[in-house]
Amino acid sequence: MKIAVYCLCAFALLVLITPHAEAQCLNLCITSFAVSPATIYGDQSEYAIATVHVYSVNPSQGGMVGIQITEVSFGSTDTICVGGQGYGVGCSYPYHQGDNTFIFQFNGYNYGSSTQNGTIKVSFDVVMAQPINVNPVVP
Repeated sequence: MKIAVYCLCAFALLVLITPHAEAQCLNLCITSFAVSPATIYGDQSEYAIATVHVYSVNPSQGGMVGIQITEVSFGSTDTICVGGQGYGVGCSYPYHQGDNTFIFQFNGYNYGSSTQNGTIKVSFDVVMAQPINVNPVVP
């Protein structure tokens, strides 16, 4: 009986010290997404920088991961995949086991009369979103 109690205590301790974020990721996961600055000028010359963090669990894994990028309610004419390659709906990046940081840049296009209050989304295993405001070009 004592052995069962000791085993149960050891198992409980193991569960408590296991990192929860990594435990929830079964293979390859987006863990965070940020955009800076949150407001850009709509003349197509100013870019916002987006940072995507991806975690890979499997030590034998490596290769390319495609991050889908979706622009909602704002205009953009250019996306630059820093360290990666553009493909039809986003950027593809080489990855390795552990934490990976991917960066892309996008510009704003707004020749209207009011600020576009939009959202930029990234998706792979989950969808994450950040707000972006594109100010109009003043004639």
